[in-house]
Amino acid sequence: MLYLCILLSYIILFMDNFEGLAEDRGIMLKRIFNPLQGDFQEGYYELDVIEHGNVTFHYGNGSCRLRPASFFLGVSEPSLVIRSADVKEGLSVLQMRFHRHLFPSSLLALPEMRKIRAVLKYAEDGIYGNNADMCKELCDVLDAQMSGGGITAVMSMYQALSLIGEYRAVRAFPSRKLDNMVLNIPQDVVIRKLNDYMSTHVNQAVRLADMAKVAGLTETSLCRFYKSKMGVSPIAYMDNLRLKRACELLEYTDRAVKEIVYECGYSDTNFFYKLFKRKIGMTPLGFRVRKQKLRGAMQ
Repeated sequence: MLYLCILLSYIILFMDNFEGLAEDRGIMLKRIFNPLQGDFQEGYYELDVIEHGNVTFHYGNGSCRLRPASFFLGVSEPSLVIRSADVKEGLSVLQMRFHRHLFPSSLLALPEMRKIRAVLKYAEDGIYGNNADMCKELCDVLDAQMSGGGITAVMSMYQALSLIGEYRAVRAFPSRKLDNMVLNIPQDVVIRKLNDYMSTHVNQAVRLADMAKVAGLTETSLCRFYKSKMGVSPIAYMDNLRLKRACELLEYTDRAVKEIVYECGYSDTNFFYKLFKRKIGMTPLGFRVRKQKLRGAMQ
């Protein structure tokens, strides 16, 4: 909320035309109860939050079926078509359109706009996500906008984009990004959070599912995302942390190898021996003897 206050101050001080733009169809909000085709407005972004009914979005050369508590954000263009997949169940989509002019380069350059800047960048190709709590917040924000106008509408728009920027599982629209990779995650934060989690749980049997939960991703997306940033899989990184801890215990303590195995989060001694020899190049006992000899020679 702090940076929203900063943005509000910026708008009030330097962007007097925002008020007029918001009232002059710069921001439009409505509920859709029937499928739409060919209803687009050039120069606008479009945010759709599905409240009821399963909806198929056609955008560019791709399509994607979204269920209730999902959202779509893209550019309003002729290729964007919304079709209801289950007409009998009824359709309700809360739609907000906002003009590009609401995002001058001087405003997007602010550090506080980093996440919103990323959201708008990926929105050019279309993004979507599914999260009940976040979509409820989006609906609450947009519903509040209905009763306001002018600067209230502008701030509601920024708040909605900020919520999307905080969401960690936003995906690229099919066919727009070939790998459908998770996109606007604040990646440095997620990687740091994952690495910190693994470092503090090195003595526990951490599963891939546990790591995925921390990151807010599926296991498949986590592996792909993590390896693209770190060069290794999260499991391999965890093994490296555990082996580093094992080496420290072997070198500086007299604890039994079996005890060290469990201390480093492994339950299978044979697996640990094979992994240790493959990664370190010798057995755990061989490593201990070598380190002890080196220390003795230096004394």
